[in-house]
Amino acid sequence: MHRGSPLFLSLLRELGLEDRYRVDTLQREWSALFGEPLSLHTCPSGLKEGELLVTVDSPLWLQQLKFFKEEMLKRLQSFGVRTIRFRHGSIYASRRRGPGHTAPQSSPPALPSRPLDDADRTWIEQTIASIADEELRETLARAMEKALSRPRRPQR
Repeated sequence: MHRGSPLFLSLLRELGLEDRYRVDTLQREWSALFGEPLSLHTCPSGLKEGELLVTVDSPLWLQQLKFFKEEMLKRLQSFGVRTIRFRHGSIYASRRRGPGHTAPQSSPPALPSRPLDDADRTWIEQTIASIADEELRETLARAMEKALSRPRRPQR
């Protein structure tokens, strides 16, 4: 797993994006971690406080995974996973990134985002300016742009 620099992970944590980053990484690496047929019937769909939520496409597989849970946990420790919870649900092809998988016919509607202003862009540029690794700098900039463009919840 590409874990990024401590600065990168610290910033993701501060922005509330660390678990999302880990889930995205798991989704990309899922088929390599578990292979077929398990990876064809399961998909990591959430991570919160070390608990990984895995969506399973059939009740039969849901039952079978109880026997593989401990082995899966061993393989997932490096991703910060301490426990696994399985749920029955639909697996989207877009989450499967291995060979032979296709994109879904339609995507769920995107949430509206707010445009970034000059102050946002300046803050991002200043924050990443000292990072020497260009790929890491660009990845971090995209993550920050995405986080800042999320609709803000009204304060109470």
